[in-house]
Amino acid sequence: MSNLKELIQDSLNKEGKLNCEDAYKISAKSKSSITEVGQTAKDIDIRISNCQLGQFGNLKGTGAYSMRAENKLKRFLDDKNRITCKNARGQAGGVGFEKVRGTLKDKNIDVTYCELGCFKEKKR
Repeated sequence: MSNLKELIQDSLNKEGKLNCEDAYKISAKSKSSITEVGQTAKDIDIRISNCQLGQFGNLKGTGAYSMRAENKLKRFLDDKNRITCKNARGQAGGVGFEKVRGTLKDKNIDVTYCELGCFKEKKR
């Protein structure tokens, strides 16, 4: 576990937070689950920032709507036009996170159940 804490500490951005993308890299490098990385960051009072799906609103390069991205995302939407973080991330392959972010924003698709534990559902 201390190795995971070190990897997190070594990957902090200029604001002292852990970028979402870096958390996934740490997960792969340490062979820890992404949930464990998120919980460890929380346990040592490190906040997650720069959600690759644009959920914190401060990531540059939101990207434009993509029909291809929408088609990939559509089958995972629930009746309230929501998609889980895991499913949205899984559909970024082949189209990229920018197009997924743009499509989520353009189509008002909410992301639920962050794999890092940052949120379950957005409050409106």
